[in-house]
Amino acid sequence: MRAQPDASLESDEARRSRVLGIFVKALLGMVVFAELASLLDVLFFHWDPTSVTFLPIGGLFFFILLGLELIRRRVSWLLAANVFLVFCVVAALFADAPVEVTEGRSLFFFTLPILMSSFIISPRYSFATAGLVSLGVGLMGWLALGRINLFAIPSFFGFATLAWVGAQTWETALERLRALNLQLDQLVTIRTQELAEANANLRASLGKLEELDAIKSKFVADVSHELRSPLAAVRMFLAQIQREPGAMNGDAAFVLSRETDRLNTLVQDILELSQLEAEIRSHAAETRFQAVALETLVQEAIASAALEAQVKGVALETDLAPARPVWGHPGQLKQVVINLITNALHYTPTGYVLVRTLSGNGETWLEVEDTGVGIAPEDLPHIFTRFYRGRRTASMPGTGLGLAIVKEIIDVHHGQISVTSTPGAGTTMRVCLPVAPLEAV
Repeated sequence: MRAQPDASLESDEARRSRVLGIFVKALLGMVVFAELASLLDVLFFHWDPTSVTFLPIGGLFFFILLGLELIRRRVSWLLAANVFLVFCVVAALFADAPVEVTEGRSLFFFTLPILMSSFIISPRYSFATAGLVSLGVGLMGWLALGRINLFAIPSFFGFATLAWVGAQTWETALERLRALNLQLDQLVTIRTQELAEANANLRASLGKLEELDAIKSKFVADVSHELRSPLAAVRMFLAQIQREPGAMNGDAAFVLSRETDRLNTLVQDILELSQLEAEIRSHAAETRFQAVALETLVQEAIASAALEAQVKGVALETDLAPARPVWGHPGQLKQVVINLITNALHYTPTGYVLVRTLSGNGETWLEVEDTGVGIAPEDLPHIFTRFYRGRRTASMPGTGLGLAIVKEIIDVHHGQISVTSTPGAGTTMRVCLPVAPLEAV
């Protein structure tokens, strides 16, 4: 983004026009003051021929200067500047006696248009004005006195040189000031952008902190809720045993064992989720990515889940087509497969659980299909939320963290997971993972 020049540093033409306006208005003020003084002198003091003569001349000067100001404003400041300089030279030629104009005290007045021209038009223009003044003074001396003041002409050009040096120094200083101002504008723009970006980052960080705080609070509340039920059951039976030491029976032992297992599973899932989040924040898992054969992980997970499937009478089947290795963390990907198979077995009273792998288009897919109770449409958007349990599955075993862990791992591996389900007919979980680079296979 380009920095716009500061309006306080106006363009050269605007500055020169403004300086011309100052000179014209100053002379207008002087003429008005002289006119009033002459008028008062004539009316109240004495009839001085000089004052009487100045009144019409002053009026003429007033209208000439007023016309120059109008030309400067409405037509062209450069035209007005040239006419103004000529007017000043002519006025100086006829402001005093010829001998004073060419050889005496009035020579000083000619330095004013020379000096003004260097600041109003350009530094070099002082020499042109010095030439005009020399011509006028020379003609006046030749016509009025029959001689030319040869000392005055080089003096005018000497003064023009001084005026040129002064004006040139002023122009150089202005250019440097403009450059410095532009640099400052650019620096301010850059710093403003950096400040805005830092402010936006700070707001984003604050938003993330607030979001993390909300997640933490919800997590603590959910854990407390999940722990309350099994702890209440354990406490109830322990109180009964304390009251009647011999009252322990098979049902009580079963409930205590079940609730203890539930607590153990919940704590284990929380620890796994916490460890996974720590690795995500530190990017530690990605540093250990390698080529992983998905079929091998499926076979190991099937072997681990075979006993549970046999006990439940659910067929555990595989359809492992040759698939390219995926790029990821072996331990985490194995956890994905185990959680998906375990989740399918929990919610499949009868039928089968089918695990399938296939590859294509630079990706490898893992599908876990079951004939279980299915997922209600209103529950589908929430199944990866921590501790979420659908209404149809609230009475079944589980902590509500298995699919949340799966989603976290899939996100770390830059993969995708999708779900299709029909209540009462079954569910299919489909995981898509990027394949390993050829040089890593």
